[in-house]
Amino acid sequence: MVEVYGTRENLERLERAREFLESSLEVRRESLDPDDPELLETQRRLAEAEYEAGELGPARERLDEALEIATRAHGERSPIVAELLSTRSRFA
Repeated sequence: MVEVYGTRENLERLERAREFLESSLEVRRESLDPDDPELLETQRRLAEAEYEAGELGPARERLDEALEIATRAHGERSPIVAELLSTRSRFA
């Protein structure tokens, strides 16, 4: 179950964080390869923010996309894949 902290201040903070992460992701997508660990980490963090906001579908989709790219590029036993799998397990 998603634990959402409903205070206005926390929700505003979460929204600002998501905006920064979305901007960061856009810049990284323009300048990095799709399988770059920095890009994948930004996708992971944005998925976590979406999850915390109660947007489970988009969070799962974003993380699954990152997981597919990471697995193809870095192999099933890579640290980045392990981190993404760990995060995905919380979204089940």
